[in-house]
Amino acid sequence: MAHILRYGERAAVYGKVVYGQLLPDHPVTKGRHGMGTDYIPKNRDEYRAWLLNLKTQIPTVGTALGLEAGAITAVQATCTAHITRIDARATAEAEYQAKENAEAEGRATTNAALREEIGDWKRLAGWSDENAAILQVQSTTTDIDPATFKPEFKVRIVGGEIRLDWKKKGVDSMRIYGRLRGQSTWTLLGVDTSSPYIDGRPLAQAGVAETREYMLRGAINDEAIGLDSDIQSISWSGA
Repeated sequence: MAHILRYGERAAVYGKVVYGQLLPDHPVTKGRHGMGTDYIPKNRDEYRAWLLNLKTQIPTVGTALGLEAGAITAVQATCTAHITRIDARATAEAEYQAKENAEAEGRATTNAALREEIGDWKRLAGWSDENAAILQVQSTTTDIDPATFKPEFKVRIVGGEIRLDWKKKGVDSMRIYGRLRGQSTWTLLGVDTSSPYIDGRPLAQAGVAETREYMLRGAINDEAIGLDSDIQSISWSGA
């Protein structure tokens, strides 16, 4: 059984008092999903739709079952409360994703602008290694071996786009190659001086999901160096 939380009772969900909503009579434990053939979806989107249907249908079905008006109202309030939590999470996730994308795009623009400006400083008569050290605009890492350099990268879907992230580790740029699984020939998708690279190509066949494979190669002074990266793949069904 479950009961309606009445005023004066000491109970809350996530620190918030939920008067008028249903609470279980037994403690909630991991692995407890109900009994018999009870159905409650696990997928969040399906669960939201299930809650909305229950909230909508319970007045009619509940009356036919002989439930009291207060019990029907409590079921509706319980469903509404968790629908609100689901929507709040979705909003927060969308806001976070938007901020993450804005930060990544802003970093790329900032890097490009500052790299051009610093390049201009290095051509001035008064430029010196001392100035570079003070401003921390000169790499202090050990020179890479052009013969053995091998890029490392990750590919994932972010904000409905395929995104490749990597660290340059001393090279000037990365050459990004792509192909569909099953193909033997690589296509140069672009040459990028800063991470990330966004693959905005449409599906090869509209509406048909595909698996895309990627490979990177480092470059210095516009010349490819070192070894091909390991191949990374991702399934893509379109934006």
